[in-house]
Amino acid sequence: MNIRKLLLLLLLISSVSVNVCYGKGKSMSRSTYSSLQDIQKLLTDEKFANAVTELNKLYGEIDKDTMDEAVVLQTLGYAEMGLSQYPKAITHLKKSVDLAMLPESAELNTRYLVAQLLASHGKYREALDYASIWYSKLKKVKPTHRIFMANLYAQLKQFKYAIELARKAIDESDKPRESWFQLLVASYFETRQYDKTAGALKEVLALWPDKKAYWEQLASINMMMDRDSETLAVLQLAWMQGLLDKEASIKTLVQFAISQGIPERAARILDSAIRDKKIEANEKNLEVLSTAWSASRETDKAINSLLELAKVSSDGKPLVKLARLYLDKEQWGKAQDVLQQAIDKGLKDESQAWLLLGIAYVQGDKFDQAKKALKRARAFTKIEKQASAWLKYTDQKLQNRNWLTRSS
Repeated sequence: MNIRKLLLLLLLISSVSVNVCYGKGKSMSRSTYSSLQDIQKLLTDEKFANAVTELNKLYGEIDKDTMDEAVVLQTLGYAEMGLSQYPKAITHLKKSVDLAMLPESAELNTRYLVAQLLASHGKYREALDYASIWYSKLKKVKPTHRIFMANLYAQLKQFKYAIELARKAIDESDKPRESWFQLLVASYFETRQYDKTAGALKEVLALWPDKKAYWEQLASINMMMDRDSETLAVLQLAWMQGLLDKEASIKTLVQFAISQGIPERAARILDSAIRDKKIEANEKNLEVLSTAWSASRETDKAINSLLELAKVSSDGKPLVKLARLYLDKEQWGKAQDVLQQAIDKGLKDESQAWLLLGIAYVQGDKFDQAKKALKRARAFTKIEKQASAWLKYTDQKLQNRNWLTRSS
């Protein structure tokens, strides 16, 4: 709290109160008025301790239940604020208001101040009691007044009123503050009005498009409403603007791109994030990358990602996947090499590796190695028929080669 600025404002209010009061029916004595003028000079010079001493002395001399008492207590509250003695300040200001001796404008300003002080100390229910009277008697309600009330209602979990006030404050203002929208978004969310939460977040992004948190919040709300295409669109816009840098958010974008049937986009985003070190090049992320490249039929890029995955993997599983891609490209020798590496590195289930190795050998016309590999594969019950069929095919190819050799 900026004490200098606040005290100058309060002193101005107090001076106005004194001038208005003096000489009227419900008025202040000349002696009290004169003493307060001197004390206000102490406050202006920030001599708060001296002011408190003089005010306490003056308080002992004045008549009670009078305007003198109300104004002295009001001023004493300001002085205690200057010393950061807020509980004391609250006590004095509340008593000043409760005497009902201040002019209406001074009373309302003091009520507002009491409400602010109480709210700053977490006493929201009591703050609302003072603020409600102040708010109901305002001749002209400003957006800032509505927001103050909205904050009190939100703290008391009365979000219906918080929403009404915040929404009106925003609509009435030419330049609504970011914190006002934050209050509105939070209140909509707390009342589970997710569609309106999303709408308010779009308003925020129209005004502050460079704020990363709002993009992520909007994506999360759309996810909660099962709006997958909108979630993807929001995350993609954030990514394109360079505003998506949290690993969790990037992963969410990648998964949504895959689920929406655009694996190539997912792969490009993930690949870029890994290269820029926004996402770690660990086994899980590289596996997703290789799967996305494979699904988008970018075989060479899938091969490169599987080679990287194989370096960090604890077993030979990525090498088996790599072998399948080499087989698709009819690169029999490379398939043979990586399958043997996979078996040597270790696999929980070696059946597919032996079967694929046998196929790679037979396609590369290495029949002896093919038969050895396929016999190993045939030992696994679940692929016994496949391995037997390939063994039969291998024998036929071997016979054909031998016949051609004899014929030539």
